[in-house]
Amino acid sequence: HSCREWQVKPNSQALVRFGSAEAIGCRSSPANGYDFSTCHLGDRGAICVLHALAHDPRCSSLSLAACGLRRASAPSIGVFIEMHPGLSHLDLSQNNLSYDSGESLLEGLRKRAGDEKPTAEAATDMRGSRRLTTKEVFQARAAVSVNLGGTALAWDRAGLTVGPPAGSLWTSHGFRSARFAPSGYEKLRGQLDETQRVVYERPRSRTPSPSTPRTKKKKPACQRQGAAAYAFLSGS
Repeated sequence: HSCREWQVKPNSQALVRFGSAEAIGCRSSPANGYDFSTCHLGDRGAICVLHALAHDPRCSSLSLAACGLRRASAPSIGVFIEMHPGLSHLDLSQNNLSYDSGESLLEGLRKRAGDEKPTAEAATDMRGSRRLTTKEVFQARAAVSVNLGGTALAWDRAGLTVGPPAGSLWTSHGFRSARFAPSGYEKLRGQLDETQRVVYERPRSRTPSPSTPRTKKKKPACQRQGAAAYAFLSGS
């Protein structure tokens, strides 16, 4: 359904990862972890994945590392950070995310923390059609950490440079150049640091790989939400 709506051809690797969602947490508090790292989703593909995972309130951990993400998907990622109640970790490392993307992520983190109130339309119970009160929305949301290692915002930490982007990367913006100047990047990263929710780490290696043979075993009950998200994305 998500792929049809965005006119995106389903990504075969992504469909496999939906079907192999990892059960994390404990029996009393089950949760699902999804790893789409190196799936080459691109912006539209990532938006489809987020759309599907919005229907899984048990999604606790999500990796979109090295998925070819750019600024176009950042607003949707920001909204996902803001509104998903169970999300506790999001890996966005090794993507081409820069200043505009950082602003979208900052907005999502601030709204999740309660600096701004969600709209009435957004405050909808993910388990049904009942609208939640603003208080219930904030009580339901877990604390989240976002990994931005290897992005343009990770200089001198887990990035490829020792300083923020400079030179022609920002002077070409004309009258907006001051916003994209090195000082602008430093201010933005300072604001991200102030949320105490952003980390800069290199992505973890994924084991086993999709090509590694798996032995069939019965999925635990806490993985049923992952199967439901898979069915929603594939339209079956």
